Amino acid sequence: MAQVTVDEVGAKLGSEHPLYDVVAEAYRVFTYPTPQSVEVCQSCCMDPAIEAGFLEIAIEDLPLRHLSDWFSAAYDPRGVSKSIWGYLLPRILEALAYGEEVSFVGLEVSLSRFQTGRKENWNEAEWRVLDAFRKR
Repeated sequence: MAQVTVDEVGAKLGSEHPLYDVVAEAYRVFTYPTPQSVEVCQSCCMDPAIEAGFLEIAIEDLPLRHLSDWFSAAYDPRGVSKSIWGYLLPRILEALAYGEEVSFVGLEVSLSRFQTGRKENWNEAEWRVLDAFRKR
């Protein structure tokens, strides 16, 4: 895995944050394997340097600018697969809990590339995390 500095990562919760435990649980529960593809428009929509190393960085260390760049790229209007979404979700939740808008077009679309709010899309542990995040 590629190494990044703490300053590069950004939007990391401290243990004093009210959603710290929920986000920590998200990292434990959503242990999806690193996907083979970023599932967004490649070779034109993402910054080439970000795209090249995107899946080589440990998910908990994925810089906020990488996540924002991913959200700025075009994607299939039907959404992305559960494998990329489940992989990215802990980092997305952490950035949202930190108060960052991961999508430049607004908070409303931050969880819309996959049907995150549908209980049947998740196992029991995953839904517990999402439900806890939603209720806070």
